[in-house]
Amino acid sequence: MAACKGYVNETDRNIFIEYALFNGINDSIKDADELIRLLDGLKCSINLILGNPIRSSDFQPSSREVALEFQKN
Repeated sequence: MAACKGYVNETDRNIFIEYALFNGINDSIKDADELIRLLDGLKCSINLILGNPIRSSDFQPSSREVALEFQKN
């Protein structure tokens, strides 16, 4: 975050944050609130992405409905 803030302060340019949503891992309203707090005051745009499914892992993409609720926050 320090590097992001430093870049924005130095260049006055907007940065883009890519946030991949995974079911039950980082897709709750609480997670959205934490992301908002983390990025507060940072000149940025956020691209919400549904994570890619991984057969051999518990990491599964969030549903579109969950992603839309996350986005509303």
